[in-house]
Amino acid sequence: MRKRHRILLALLGVGIAGLIASQGLREREPVYQGKPLSVWLERYDEGDYVAVTQQLWKKETDEAVRQIGTNAIPVLLRRLRAKDSPFTIWLMALTRKQHFIKITYTPARIRHREGLDGIEALGAEARRAAVPALLGCLNDDDREVRRCAGMALKSIDPEAALKAGVE
Repeated sequence: MRKRHRILLALLGVGIAGLIASQGLREREPVYQGKPLSVWLERYDEGDYVAVTQQLWKKETDEAVRQIGTNAIPVLLRRLRAKDSPFTIWLMALTRKQHFIKITYTPARIRHREGLDGIEALGAEARRAAVPALLGCLNDDDREVRRCAGMALKSIDPEAALKAGVE
């Protein structure tokens, strides 16, 4: 029994070390009013309980994205390209069964929506700067990534979307 506890503690330690390392290696995000862009983007999905609150938060988030401008494009594109590995899906299903540790995870489908909302919030100049990267996303192997990239492209440049074969 002692050996099993040591193995579990070692695995837990490796997991925590991995989380700390991944946080330290993350790219720095653009900031508006002291909050990183990812915090603003997460607000697109909050406020569902009251429609007025949701509209207010969407307006504030849209303004934050516009103020950040083209610096937001890499973060928004990462959101559009997000993928959940089968292991991640399994692990998140497993963590939902326990109630000791609260783990917050945003599924790829929600990150796709945040990226799309953010691109739509950008000003016209900044949105045009995202067109080449969006065209690249149309060749992604994930159908949902292609769909979101197509929607973003249609909202920015319908002509380029038609040329790329987006319906």
